[in-house]
Amino acid sequence: MKHKISKDQIGDILAIVLCIASKDGIISETELATIKKEFSNFFTIKLTDRKINSALEDFFSSNDQIEDYLEKINDEELRKPILRLSLITAASDGFDIKENIGYQMSLNIWNLSHEEDVLE
Repeated sequence: MKHKISKDQIGDILAIVLCIASKDGIISETELATIKKEFSNFFTIKLTDRKINSALEDFFSSNDQIEDYLEKINDEELRKPILRLSLITAASDGFDIKENIGYQMSLNIWNLSHEEDVLE
């Protein structure tokens, strides 16, 4: 099922995905390609290179932490696909322990279960 989002939400969604994927110290080309490929499987808006580049610039110029990014998503229905996309993206080049910690922290903050919510 694709979730309807506004263009304004793309940056917040990508910030979470990038934050989890970057926990290993790098956002790889594989992870960026995965975001671009998989985004449209979860959300109704097509992701452009310009939007990815803008999200990357915003992410790297920000001092926000994962908690700050998660706080911006109030729609509980969006949380599961965001974490699914984050998991797929982070795992695309090997799921580092630090990425897993960021992912688990996100599950805990949003009170979600990996097995019951994200993998369903």
